Amino acid sequence: MKLARLVGLLLGLLCVAPSGIALADEPFVSGPYVDRLSGDSATVHVRTATRAAVTVRFETPEGPLERTSAPGLVHTIVVSGLPPDATIRYQVSASSARPSRGAFRTAPVPGSRAIEFIAIGDTRDGGARHAAVIAAVHGEPDFFVHLGDLVPSGRSVDEYIEFYAQAAPLLRRTAIVPVLGNHELILDPDGALFREAFAMPDPRGNAYYVFDFGGVRILVLDSNHSLDRGSPQHAFALRELERATADSSVHALFVAVHHGPMSSGRHGGLAAFEESGLTDAMRRARVDLVLSGHDHIYERGESSGLKYVVTGGGGSPLYRPNAMEPYQLAFVPAYHFTRIRVGEARIDIEVVRPSGSAIERCHFVRGGPFECEPRHPATHTTSPASGPVTGISPMTDIFERFVRPLALAIVLLALVAWAWRRMRGGPRA
Repeated sequence: MKLARLVGLLLGLLCVAPSGIALADEPFVSGPYVDRLSGDSATVHVRTATRAAVTVRFETPEGPLERTSAPGLVHTIVVSGLPPDATIRYQVSASSARPSRGAFRTAPVPGSRAIEFIAIGDTRDGGARHAAVIAAVHGEPDFFVHLGDLVPSGRSVDEYIEFYAQAAPLLRRTAIVPVLGNHELILDPDGALFREAFAMPDPRGNAYYVFDFGGVRILVLDSNHSLDRGSPQHAFALRELERATADSSVHALFVAVHHGPMSSGRHGGLAAFEESGLTDAMRRARVDLVLSGHDHIYERGESSGLKYVVTGGGGSPLYRPNAMEPYQLAFVPAYHFTRIRVGEARIDIEVVRPSGSAIERCHFVRGGPFECEPRHPATHTTSPASGPVTGISPMTDIFERFVRPLALAIVLLALVAWAWRRMRGGPRA
């Protein structure tokens, strides 16, 4: 039994080894990263290893600004009074850690320039695959929408620390717009750790809200909680869709949600959208694009004028089944991120693999059809990325796909055997 315990311990260490390596050089336990971004304000988050006060120095075109948090482990620092459409560089320092730096760009006046952002979903359990997707994001996007399932189960702060370690190259240079996924709630049903990690705009802590940036409006919904007629979220969604229709400053309208209304993947679309009339409300509001995850695929389509993209290829194991719903226009089970550019007259979409190659490039004028390159949409029922993921070593890919899950299974079996022996009173002399 001692041998079994030793084997279990070693295999357990093997399971978490990649996380420990990724975190070894981090100046803070997690962070800094930015959310709640607007034309004149932002929120910086950081977690320190020991209780300490954290000071953030912002370099702005109008001079430096400093904000200091109270001593603690979790720090949320809000800065306001920033100039619009400006690159803000900042430095975070604390007595317990060496300084760390980051940057973000504030929102411009609506319609004054094109807006570019990144959408990624389903990074939980991604490990090196998630890191490879993040590494393929080049340039300086205005912000980054994460479509949920950041972490495997929401059971501990360590899962969020690992997410940050893998996403840090992107989070250090832009702000995140988080969407609540179902995996964040598996062992944290109230989503307390998610709300600790991100500053929800809703004062009651609801994970549905509106994000505005330079004429781009994103209605973020929480598909883990009721969307039924008469529910608070249903009333909120209807109200915000109507407001967006009447607001002349909104040049493009998106909906971001974890479980989307349309999908040909393993889980399919969430019926609550159709049953509650929200898909029809989105059509009336002329929503330009619905962004979702949950299914670990890339899919693009259009249903009675409502366009959608499922972009769940952030690192979680891929789903290959394809139901080929009639609204489907493209379906590729591959690791990827989606780059979206909102210009004066049209919206461009580029779907990029970790190798940097494009799965497809599309654009549309608001209200018009998709136009894509190549002209014939790529539809696959099996994954074109069934081999090692480009951008990470073959050995790392093998570890992530096979060795780590096998080691975890052995550890669980060893724990079950140990618990069974304890219940039976152990070996008899």
